[in-house]
Amino acid sequence: MKKLLMVTGGMLAVFLAGVLVLTWLSQAPLVQGVQGPGCDGCERTAVLKAAINIDRPMEAYLAERATSSCFHLVNTDAVINYAEKLNQQGLPSKSLMFKEPEYYFTAEYEDSLEGAIKSRFIIQLFFYNGELVHQWVTTSERPRFTFNGHLNRMFGNPSAVFRQSVPLDVHVLNDFEKRPYDCAIKPERENVIPGEEVKVEISNIRDIQEQTSREFNRLIVQAVHGEIIEGADIAADPSLKAFQVGGGQINFTYRAPGGSSEEEVSEDTIYVYNACEVLDPKTVPLELTTLKDKIAEKKLKIVKKTPVLDINFNSSSESDLSGQTSH
Repeated sequence: MKKLLMVTGGMLAVFLAGVLVLTWLSQAPLVQGVQGPGCDGCERTAVLKAAINIDRPMEAYLAERATSSCFHLVNTDAVINYAEKLNQQGLPSKSLMFKEPEYYFTAEYEDSLEGAIKSRFIIQLFFYNGELVHQWVTTSERPRFTFNGHLNRMFGNPSAVFRQSVPLDVHVLNDFEKRPYDCAIKPERENVIPGEEVKVEISNIRDIQEQTSREFNRLIVQAVHGEIIEGADIAADPSLKAFQVGGGQINFTYRAPGGSSEEEVSEDTIYVYNACEVLDPKTVPLELTTLKDKIAEKKLKIVKKTPVLDINFNSSSESDLSGQTSH
């Protein structure tokens, strides 16, 4: 009986730990590119990667202040530990899938510094590839100023440094990512014949502030009746093609509808959409890009070839220079 109670107690502990993990994760998106309720932009997640010289639960402070409808702090270690405990207990478990974080935080506290500044508290936010996005700093020239004082200056006071940047997706991430909001679509010809292929260029890709979009952003291109030749086929609909913004110019080939088996159309439209995915394609393949908002469109006219009548005049008689006909 005692052994049974111990086993039951262990299973209960694992179950309760799982509830805490799933409660934490339920506040964050689990699938890449899927937007949660209340988020009109793009869902973003982050993890706390390091807390140096800090003995306080920084994840709790960050989660409390940074969480919004479009931004969440996730604890990937909790998920991994929970899965390991399930395996150790021999309990059935499914693979826990969660959204790969786009960002990570670091926090560091320094005290007993030489010079005018005696202590410093720094929180930094990085893009997944290590690029610094933003940092928040509090300092004090008072030798006995405590870490609690820095926490208040960072999070607690009405004018606290970190609080000035929330929601992060609005005040920090939008300016960093520069998600495409508009672009120019330039086909080499706007009048095409059925089945013809023409080159198309997408350029002048800008965000809502008319700033040049960052290279890691993605666009999805669609032709209503025709076909986009290049680009990555979207898994959910291969007629949609995904591209990275890259250097700011995207080139592809458009093929006009045509052929005896296809319905004749007089007009086609190329649509361009933005997307939420910003991670490396090795992590989130272009094929898994999800369509978000339409940012541009271009109409093309489909014109039929004009028939050419080739008339060949032949005569069985020959005329001489004098105009007489010989037989």
